[in-house]
Amino acid sequence: MTIFLRTDIDGKDTEGIGSICQWNLLLYCIAKYIGVRVSIPPFKNIAHYDYTEYSSKEWSKSFTDFFNFPYIENFDEEINFFGSYNDLEDLVKNKTKNVLVNISKMFIVEYGQKNLPIFFENKYLESIKNNLKSDKNYFLKDYINISLHIRSNNPNDVDFHPSREAFLNHIDSSKFLNLIDEFKNKHEDDLVCLHIHSQGTNENFYDIINKSTEKFKILCHLNDHPTIDIYHMSNADYLIMANSSYSWICHLLNYNQTYVRDNFWHSVYPNAIFLDSEYRIKL
Repeated sequence: MTIFLRTDIDGKDTEGIGSICQWNLLLYCIAKYIGVRVSIPPFKNIAHYDYTEYSSKEWSKSFTDFFNFPYIENFDEEINFFGSYNDLEDLVKNKTKNVLVNISKMFIVEYGQKNLPIFFENKYLESIKNNLKSDKNYFLKDYINISLHIRSNNPNDVDFHPSREAFLNHIDSSKFLNLIDEFKNKHEDDLVCLHIHSQGTNENFYDIINKSTEKFKILCHLNDHPTIDIYHMSNADYLIMANSSYSWICHLLNYNQTYVRDNFWHSVYPNAIFLDSEYRIKL
């Protein structure tokens, strides 16, 4: 008998990879925690392809290939599950067939987020991170590599709430300059490279790039395919998140130190460091 958990993988052409993948990552952790498996089908209808060179199918397939989640078909039984965590544990104990259990997003939100400290301690997502498929690695050898995700509005944005802190809409470069000064003081004797992951042009980030030195390099990686960003942000020595699901999935995959705004709406790992509204470290 084997139980396989599954949740939604359809972006419906409105949700990006962060929004869809976050629940699948947490589902993977829940499955590991209770001793069952997942079967995550190929992603489909992931949003934001329409201002790229990719078709919808090509765009979604690129994420399926990149994450390479376990996927198995053909089950003895399929169940739509709407119960509690205890109900799920009871179901697992009492089944004698190969069963696919469809888990709702709300279940994952409730039980996945509150168990993040356990997932972190056991590093359940380490195997997923180590299996990410990317043929590009621009991190500098012998440098401390910091990934800074700066969220810029894109043509498909529908949520413009100030809490998302979109660059040049709600915040400007001064916030990041404060944090850069903190890192320069912390690593004054080290070689550091800060990598900016965002959209737009170099001119938008001139004030930040201008802080680059030989010992503290600042490089822009703009308009890259999301898998390139996710790969690097998931493997950075430090990750500085934006208020977005796109950043959060990288945080879930990266067990190193993450810096996160104190108004971010999802739970984070216990080693995260919170930033105030000026992007200064909260004591």
